[in-house]
Formats: sequence, C-alpha cells, structure tokens
Amino acid sequence: MDINSLSYYWDIIADLYFGLGATTGGLMINLGLALVAIPTCFVFGLLVALLSGSRLMPLRVFSKIYIECAKSTPLILMIFWFYSLLPAFFGIDVGLIKSGFYAIVFIETAYMSEVFRSGLNSIEHRTIEIAKVNGLNRFSIIVYIIAPQVVIRMLPALIGVCISLFKDTSAIYIIGVVELTQTGSIIANRDPDSLIFIYIVTGLGYYVVCSLFSFVERIVSNRCVYQSVNGLQ
Repeated sequence: MDINSLSYYWDIIADLYFGLGATTGGLMINLGLALVAIPTCFVFGLLVALLSGSRLMPLRVFSKIYIECAKSTPLILMIFWFYSLLPAFFGIDVGLIKSGFYAIVFIETAYMSEVFRSGLNSIEHRTIEIAKVNGLNRFSIIVYIIAPQVVIRMLPALIGVCISLFKDTSAIYIIGVVELTQTGSIIANRDPDSLIFIYIVTGLGYYVVCSLFSFVERIVSNRCVYQSVNGLQ
C-alpha cells in the first residue's frame, strides 16, 4: 500500500484501535478489560476496606497482609504467576486475558481499598449514630449513608486508580495479548517507515481514554457540589 495515501494511515489507526484483521484487539482489548476490572475492583476494594476496619483481629490482619503483598508485587510478575503457576501447580489454565484480568484486579483492589479506607475514616461517627437512632441497620447505613459520602469525597482518588488500572492493561502484552501496545509493536515491525506515526497514535489512544476519565470526574464533582449548594439554600 502507498505510504503517502490517506487510506494507509486510516488502516493503521483502525488496526491499532479495533484490532488486526477480523480479530478484535488493540485498544478494544484495553477498554474491555478495564471496564470489567474497574467495577470488580470497586466491589472487592470496598470489601477489603470494611475488613480492615472490622472488630475481628483475624480479618484486620488478613486485609493488611493482602494489601501489603499486593502493593509490593510488580504487576508483570503477578501476570506471570496467574499465567504460568496456576497451570503448573494446580492444573488451572485461565487463558491469556483472564490471567491479565486476575492480576490487575489483585493489584488494583489493594489501591482501591486504601482509597475507600481513607474515605470511611473521614465519615463522622456522629453521622453513623444518627442513622442508628433513626432505626437503620448496619447494611442500610453502609449502603445509604456511608457509601454515597465515601464515593463523593474520594471521587478524584477513585478516578486516579481507574486511570492507573486502564494504563496497567498495557502490561498484558507481556504474555502475548494483542492489545494496543502489542498491536503497535506488530505494525511497527511490519511498517518501520511509519514508526513515529504508529507510536504517536498509540499514545493518543491512552491519552484520550485517560482524559475521558478525568472529564467524567470533573462533571460528577461539579454536579455534586451544585447539589450540595442547592441543598443548603
């Protein structure tokens, strides 16, 4: 194909963002993985944060050990563990993408739990006591009182973890998943004359998605502030 033709560059962009040939790949893999991993980390992160504040010492110790292990383990090493050690020791072959998914969830849940723990600690004890006086049980207090306040207060930090998680999806190229970075490498090896263009477009893919996360955070934060101001009037 003529390197000077516009269609040549459009084909490169399409391959990078939607996959090579008829196979879904490229940026779609990163997005799909992130969109599944983020709510999973959200749920487990909140659970670990609640365990860290439990009255039962074994639960607190378990959450602390898990968080420290996850934060001190490189993501790429964790990916290799799920991809190689599970089949070797337990005979469980989870596949390429699931190996990356489990590794990312294991690591990022720890950071998500730290965000939630900070948010939970910021809730005034008086607020919880008022909820108890009004007859709310522990589950209702968590769902209707604590969780909404935590999400609003910790939204910037939560979005930061989401952005970090999305960028971490690029690490799955190490086990052969043809996501955005791996697709860029394949195309660059095939068309070395377009190397600069390929990696600029690759970087723009990550930049645009991360910017969208930040945009959503600003919109939601402004809306929360607006509702709070109206509520005081």
